[in-house]
Amino acid sequence: MTVVEYLENLIRIPSVSSVSNRPIVEYAVPVLQGAHWGTRLMTHVDASGLEKVNLVAAAHGQTSKILKLIWPSVSTAA
Repeated sequence: MTVVEYLENLIRIPSVSSVSNRPIVEYAVPVLQGAHWGTRLMTHVDASGLEKVNLVAAAHGQTSKILKLIWPSVSTAA
């Protein structure tokens, strides 16, 4: 799949705030992981009861550094 095809597929996924963004995240995660990026998902339910998913992705070897910047209180020790 080319980058253009990937992006065309991505923008076809509904992304209005009145629906969960999980389908977009689920589309992106395998591509990132296939490129050896680390991924973390953080989910929450918004005020209207919809699940929302935050995707944090970092290049190989950078995951713990990124997580420390975003969530300083999170331990990344294995």
